[in-house]
Amino acid sequence: MTTPPAVADGLTRGELLELPGTKGGYITVRFWINALGEVVRAKIVGVDGNEDDEEKLLAALRQVRFLPARIGHAAVPSELEMELRVVRAAGL
Repeated sequence: MTTPPAVADGLTRGELLELPGTKGGYITVRFWINALGEVVRAKIVGVDGNEDDEEKLLAALRQVRFLPARIGHAAVPSELEMELRVVRAAGL
C-alpha cells in the first residue's frame, strides 16, 4: 500500500467518537474499508472503560468515512485498526 487510509469524516480530531449519552472510555476497532472510503464492516476488538451498548457503538462506527488506501493512484480496499476515545462531546 502506497498510502494508508485516513479519516475523512465521523471522528473528531481523527480519534474521538462523539456519542450522545455515552459513559465514555476507550475502544479498539478494526475497520474494513472499501475503495470509496466507506466502512463496510466494523468490529470492536478491545474495550477499556467503555460500557456502552455494542450495537450503538457499531452503528456510529459504520458512519465514519475514510480517504481510501491507495496503491499508486488506484484506490483499494483496506483494513485498519484504531484506538478511539468515546466521548459525549468533543469538548469533554
